[in-house]
Amino acid sequence: MRLLSVIAVAKTVSLARCATTYDYIVVGSGPGGSPLAANLARAGYSTLLIEAGGDEGDNPTYRNMANFIEACNDEATRWDFWVKHSDDPKQDALFKHTTWDTGDGTFYVGLNPPAGAKVCNPTQRIPCDLC
Repeated sequence: MRLLSVIAVAKTVSLARCATTYDYIVVGSGPGGSPLAANLARAGYSTLLIEAGGDEGDNPTYRNMANFIEACNDEATRWDFWVKHSDDPKQDALFKHTTWDTGDGTFYVGLNPPAGAKVCNPTQRIPCDLC
């Protein structure tokens, strides 16, 4: 049964590649996006799944759920991006989840960073180590 589902999804995906419009566009193949896209495709909808990451299917770190902590902290695939919550710098400075680069390879999240920490630049959306 599972093999038939995979074949049905693969056939739907190959047909959808030719489409210029889609019934559904799913952004992100995380724990919600992947099942949603697969279920829509199985139901016969033309579905486009957009993912920023690469194919890590052959990487043993990602094949085994027991490696979840290692996988989400992998510098090659983790998402180091930052969000600007307000156009008002004073209001943005009140956000209690502001991320700071401590300079030693770790991050501080909060309103009272250690001395010498730099706030991650949310307008450029680049990793802290490139700030």
